[in-house]
Amino acid sequence: MNYSIKSDLSTRELGGELFIYCRKNSTIYSFNGTGVFIWNLLKNDVAIDEISSRLCKEYDVSPDEALEDVSNFLRNIENNGLIAFKKE
Repeated sequence: MNYSIKSDLSTRELGGELFIYCRKNSTIYSFNGTGVFIWNLLKNDVAIDEISSRLCKEYDVSPDEALEDVSNFLRNIENNGLIAFKKE
């Protein structure tokens, strides 16, 4: 795994949406659809390339589109302090 989910988060999934409360900055984030799908794979330590592959199958998108979607999502949640990438 080349990322880690921050430990100061509380999560709750309700009605197909995921709500994440970050205790560090007292902010609530919400994901639906694809975001919930990706987050659930992240919390189960699935590698990023495998997440893209599963996204292709689940949502019937091209590998390039899946990789772009996953990369954008990861960049966004990293910028918001929900995950951190480990140095190789």
